[in-house]
Amino acid sequence: WLYYTSDQEFTPKYGSMDSTWIYDNSEVLLALPLRASVKAAWQTTESDEEVPAPAKKPKEAKVAKDAKDAKPAEGDAKPADPKPADGDDAKPADPKPADGDDAKPADPKPADDDAKPTPAPETPPVVATDLKTDAPVATPEKPKRKGFAIEFDNIESRAVRVPGAIRGAFGNLAVNDKGLLIYTRRGDNGGIKIIDAREKKPAEKAVTTGGGFIITADGKKILVPEGANARIVDASAAGASKPVVTKPMMVEIDPRTEWRQMVGDAWLVFRDFFYDPNMHHVDWPAIRARYIALVDDANSREDVSFIISEMISELNVGHAYYNGGDIEGSSTTNTGLLGVDFDIGSAPAPDGSTASAYQIKRIYEGAAWDSDARNPLRAPGVNVKEGEFILAVNGTPIDLKKAPWAAFAGLGDKTVTLLVSAKPFRDETARSVVVTTIDSDADLRYRSWIEANRAYVNRKTDGRVGYVYVPNTGTDGQNDLMRQFIGQRGKDALIID
Repeated sequence: WLYYTSDQEFTPKYGSMDSTWIYDNSEVLLALPLRASVKAAWQTTESDEEVPAPAKKPKEAKVAKDAKDAKPAEGDAKPADPKPADGDDAKPADPKPADGDDAKPADPKPADDDAKPTPAPETPPVVATDLKTDAPVATPEKPKRKGFAIEFDNIESRAVRVPGAIRGAFGNLAVNDKGLLIYTRRGDNGGIKIIDAREKKPAEKAVTTGGGFIITADGKKILVPEGANARIVDASAAGASKPVVTKPMMVEIDPRTEWRQMVGDAWLVFRDFFYDPNMHHVDWPAIRARYIALVDDANSREDVSFIISEMISELNVGHAYYNGGDIEGSSTTNTGLLGVDFDIGSAPAPDGSTASAYQIKRIYEGAAWDSDARNPLRAPGVNVKEGEFILAVNGTPIDLKKAPWAAFAGLGDKTVTLLVSAKPFRDETARSVVVTTIDSDADLRYRSWIEANRAYVNRKTDGRVGYVYVPNTGTDGQNDLMRQFIGQRGKDALIID
């Protein structure tokens, strides 16, 4: 059997904002017998023709049977078992051949002159030595493996869909040691599955969780990666699993030797696979010599990444990315953000001195209808405005000798209490508000910039022209296009930035 997938079940999904459509989970599992005579159990179907039940025996026959089974009454003579006489009606004995002409001839053996010479083996048998007697022991030759035939005539027309496996998105097709198909199913009901496509009623069963695997050469085990770890699982339904031990696993390396090879390998990848044989007219061998030399001055793996990135940049081409590697990490802490710009504001204090505090200069957010880009200070019951001062965070006064965010260290995505006032000092007008911070305000600032451009175009054209910003052709660019385009498509014109 040959197993493969094919997109053959088409069920479109339509967009909620327009009439575009997509097809997902359209793959099916197919099984192709390599010879026309090979069939699965479910392909050997029984006829649906109704076969009439056999006719009942006549009642007389039943009565006769009852009479036959009846025991004789006492006093009745029991008939003796009939035995054949020794005459003509006697059963003849099993015939045995006589020793004469009718005897079975013995197996003929060729004479020595006619015997065919035994061909010498191509490889002499391996001779082992007995451990106790040192006598030579001949090791029998392994039997030659029988081959199998593939009938290529009409081979594609023999492919059939595997029953019991609904459509979906599949990967990692493999066959275990018992001939069962193992594969990964992505999306709904995902994981590693197994099915016997040859049995009478094939049914998909779960092997284990995971998005991929590698099967052993004998088909008995699979290796399932899980992040930085892995598991070894029996290649069967609900297979037993055990983790791969990776600690302690020590190896001694020379970092600079590895680093030189990394830079050289990156150079080779572009030499062998870059789309332009002329390498954008860059002297690529000279580039290698220049950047390999920089490895001697690298002090960390991050330095090596920088060298590789700069080397790739010499080609001046888009979509040539570099990422990953054994980058050294360190512990970090987040910072609570409010999506605002701070400034230091001052005003006279009641005692005649000048009081100063951090003042909210600008609040960033999307358009009024963008509920997914709302500033946390605009939450119901908070009502903090531009120009107001934040005097304390969770009861701790904000130190003007430090950045305002020092008071928010470790408070990202946390609920905090802010002391807010229209004045840069505490008095009876100061109020406490409860706010949930964010750990990044990049999206708020981005959406605020887009909305400022849209509002400017709308104002200058009296609402006749729309503005749409599309940063790239990736997912975020597609999302921005749909977010902005649908609501403005009825305008006289659109500026696509």
